[in-house]
This record gives sequence, C-alpha cells and structure tokens, in this order.
Amino acid sequence: AQHPGTTAEVMRVRSVATPYFQGDLLAVGLQACGGDALRGVDLWDVTNPREPRPLGFHATDVGGVHELDLVQRPDGRVLTLLAVPYSETSHPQRLGDFRVVEVTDPRAPRPLADWGAKRELGLDDDSGLGLDPVVYAHSVRASADGLRAYVSYWDAGVLLFDLADPEAPR
Repeated sequence: AQHPGTTAEVMRVRSVATPYFQGDLLAVGLQACGGDALRGVDLWDVTNPREPRPLGFHATDVGGVHELDLVQRPDGRVLTLLAVPYSETSHPQRLGDFRVVEVTDPRAPRPLADWGAKRELGLDDDSGLGLDPVVYAHSVRASADGLRAYVSYWDAGVLLFDLADPEAPR
C-alpha cells in the first residue's frame, strides 16, 4: 500500500547492530502489478513499529523481487538475498535471478553479486520439466549464519550456495 502499483509478497524483519544502524530492520520485496511501479527491496526501521521510518531502497528490474531473506552474518555484515525472476531473459545485462545486496548501511544498499542458472549451468528457458518448464529463481533463504543460501528455481530444483565471499557465491 505504500507504493502504488506494487505488491509486497515477502517481508523479513531482523534485529541488527552495525555501525550504521541498530534496531529492527524490515526488508520488503516489491513487485510491480503493472505499469511503472517500483521494483526492488524497500528498507525500513521498524524498531518502533508504531512509527516505521523509511531508510533506503535498492531498485531491481523486470517484475521486481519475488521473495527475499535478510540476515546478519557473524562478521557483522547484513545481507538481503533476492529472487528476481526472469532477469536472465529480460534484463538488458542478463543479470542473474539470484542477487546478493549488502544492507549493512540500510541507507545505502550495495549490490554485491548476481547468479543465474542459465548463464552458469547452461540451461535454456524451457529446460525444466512438467507443465510449466520455465527456469527462474523463485525464492531464497539464508542459513542462520548467512554463510549459505538456498535458492529454489522453478522447475530446476534447489541450489545450495556457499556465501563465505558474498561477492562471489559458489
């Protein structure tokens, strides 16, 4: 409801403590319902839930962020892990559907990496199985320590990523 023409399908709240922000951080994945709506991840301070305050925004492309996770790692870094379906086929630079964005300073989100099954595994758009064989990242979850990511691809399985270096998921 905050941004016209959007849907906020997945939201995550985590208590974080960094040199830039201490409190309850909300990450909202925004998808477009059509038109020229915002697409990306919206970041809010919800430490006082009666008075949420906007902090930052990281724009994505295509339809926007379908699902996401938010985690603070033992090294103190705070990451959002994003599933941005159809990026590999629709983004001008063919960015991967799985994105890693650092939000240690939620006022200045910083993209770290993207990974795509088509590019990295050589899959085609219709390499999947079943009635809808299209391949795209649908959802992503972080391990509790943020050192691994579990990315589910529509009709291509679940992939486990090592995020020891979040700028180079493997």
